[in-house]
Amino acid sequence: MPSIDEKMFLETNEKYGDGVAINVYNNEISIVAAKKTEGGEIYMEWGYPQKRQDGKNVPGQKGIPWKISLGVKEDAVHKLERLLNIVERVGKSAPPAPTGTPQPQEFGPSPSGGDQDDIVF
Repeated sequence: MPSIDEKMFLETNEKYGDGVAINVYNNEISIVAAKKTEGGEIYMEWGYPQKRQDGKNVPGQKGIPWKISLGVKEDAVHKLERLLNIVERVGKSAPPAPTGTPQPQEFGPSPSGGDQDDIVF
């Protein structure tokens, strides 16, 4: 399993080596869960999606990286700016607690003109 470049890694918990990293695969940028070993190696964390079998949750056969896909660079920058805006608003004015049925939300167009206008961030 290839290591992640340290320049692409942000350690979020020094005690356990937890963090996030930027991964680029086929021009698609993703934020991935990552871990730094005591020896300094950084690697992506992988998980096994569960499926329902005989009334029980069973791990799937194929592991996949824990990631959030952001799209091509232009889309990724736009989404991360929007996410930063959300983080900056945290605690300033708490939204009212949700009641009843959720209402559909309007989202702006993707900067690349793609068909991802309904992505939350």
